[in-house]
Amino acid sequence: MALSLSAVQLLPTAEFVRHSHRAALPGLEGLRAYVKFALPWQHLVTLMLPDFFGNPSAGTYASVGNYAEYVAYAGVLPLIFAPFALKRDRRSGSIFFTILAVVALLIALGTSLNAVLYFLVPGFKGTGGPARMLFLYMASVSILGGLGLDALLQRTDKSAPRRLLTSAAGWLAVTAAFAVGAWLAHPVLVRLSAGQFAAYLAGNSAVLVCSVGVALAMLVLASRKIVGAQTLGGVLLVMLLFDLLSFGMDYSPTAPRSSVYPNTEGIAYLQSHARNGRILPLYKTWPLNDFPQAVMPPNSAMAYGLYDVQGYDSIYLASYKSVLVEVVGHDPSPPANGNMLLVDAFAPALLDVLGVRYVLSQSPIPGMKRAKEGHYGMPVARARQFVIHEREGARGVAYVTDDFVPVNSASEAVEGLRRFGQSGAAAQPPTFVQNAVLQPVPNPSTAAASVRRQSPNRAIVTASFPKRGYLVLTENAYPGWRVRVDGRSAPIHIANGTFRAVPFPPGRHDVEFTYQPTSFRLGLFISLLCVALLAGCLSSRIRRAVDQATA
Repeated sequence: MALSLSAVQLLPTAEFVRHSHRAALPGLEGLRAYVKFALPWQHLVTLMLPDFFGNPSAGTYASVGNYAEYVAYAGVLPLIFAPFALKRDRRSGSIFFTILAVVALLIALGTSLNAVLYFLVPGFKGTGGPARMLFLYMASVSILGGLGLDALLQRTDKSAPRRLLTSAAGWLAVTAAFAVGAWLAHPVLVRLSAGQFAAYLAGNSAVLVCSVGVALAMLVLASRKIVGAQTLGGVLLVMLLFDLLSFGMDYSPTAPRSSVYPNTEGIAYLQSHARNGRILPLYKTWPLNDFPQAVMPPNSAMAYGLYDVQGYDSIYLASYKSVLVEVVGHDPSPPANGNMLLVDAFAPALLDVLGVRYVLSQSPIPGMKRAKEGHYGMPVARARQFVIHEREGARGVAYVTDDFVPVNSASEAVEGLRRFGQSGAAAQPPTFVQNAVLQPVPNPSTAAASVRRQSPNRAIVTASFPKRGYLVLTENAYPGWRVRVDGRSAPIHIANGTFRAVPFPPGRHDVEFTYQPTSFRLGLFISLLCVALLAGCLSSRIRRAVDQATA
């Protein structure tokens, strides 16, 4: 039932895994590399004290890895109430979620359970690291906390405060043990003075004491029938809300859009001139512990409606990265973060492969036309200045050409791009089309095309060409894309290893690309069918209950 309900997500995900850039190393070598991102045992103390190692929002984080992935804080009260869930009826699922929480923690810690999942569960290798299984732990603890609170509300006798104190004392003892071990084993914390260490824990400790104190006081009042169960539950939920807000508010701040993505003169120039071509910002360094030396932070172009060849995304395609490797000349992912695609150099002959019309850099590039000097102005980028270089005669995002080379595979296309990039040719590169249905012609030529409308699931391109050729849209080809030329269905071929190419007849034509994935449609059908079955079962039970009541 769970698989059927989630089929709308699972089937597209299973399809995507085959195309993802997250290709893990095979065998034991890949497993060892995966387990390197496991949760250090010292971080178990953060289950109750999330800022034990500091907080990046205050500039005090002093441990390894990513704070967001190595802290699994669901709140103080869910942990304290969780033991009460085990006293409920087994049908409540308390045993299942207890086992799931323990197993998720063991996986997150990098135990041998990872080997079973790594080699037997499809797609598990691409999850990035064991510590991300903390999500299952947090979900389980949240559910157990709710079940435990519900059990407590059903029995608010004089033993309730004592039971709460027993649970709180047990968790505090476990937390204290891990705190001492973490402090002795962690080299950075050992060097801290008592005052510095106390400052780390001041906020968390205050919330912990306040949460336990409020819960205890309310239980005493409830056990003496001064307040009812609903009031008790409401106050405790408000207390949990205060706990989680105080924990996450500084880490996930908000700000006016204009202070993060201001409209500067340079950005306005790109918005008015780069609609039919991509931009390529250059970066120098990208460290994790300092401000990066870059013109525009990854993905910021999307906020301005600009099309960037690079970005920061865990789900980009392996085929696109292989093409960008040839343009950059090396792996475009910085060592600090393999999910980024950043360009620090490029082969000028291959920029047309990506549809690049403007190159942005912090200083002028010799041999390139300077169109304008701009100012980015984003506070986190420290108001970077940049120079906008325009590539005259650039192809743009879409173009029609009969200058193509038939190839049999994506790797053969990438190899063709490599040879052309190394040739130093000044002409535009040919288009390498997989399984081409047209034949190359002598005296080839290229014509520009205009993208009239573009969205994530649809693109309309208008083009005119006097001969037969291929319309190339430099957007990734992927299962589920359909194309119609003047309303008639047409095949999609893969150009340059990753982009979309459509056989183009002579004349002026409108070409419409739409994303209609079979995996999503099939998954949606299965999920809706499951919902219908559940609704039918529920309706039947309601009818029986009504019949019994009226009888």
